[in-house]
Amino acid sequence: MIFASKYITADKERVLGNFQEAFKLCATCLEMDQQNDAVHYQLGRLFKQQNNLPKAEYFFERAMKLDPSNKWYYQELALVQA
Repeated sequence: MIFASKYITADKERVLGNFQEAFKLCATCLEMDQQNDAVHYQLGRLFKQQNNLPKAEYFFERAMKLDPSNKWYYQELALVQA
């Protein structure tokens, strides 16, 4: 329950433009579960919004490796590689 709450709050903070808080919450989530594809995807989105495309690409690739069936991960990766 703690993980889900932190993850949801991180996404809310990202949408509100509070990137530092979103990064902090995502880092906490990643410490709790390093194999969570959604956290890697969320970090990729955060880096993409900050125009840090190399880091966004890294996290989208990690998300894809953890869940190769998720088409959104491929789509985001393609966008940052374009």
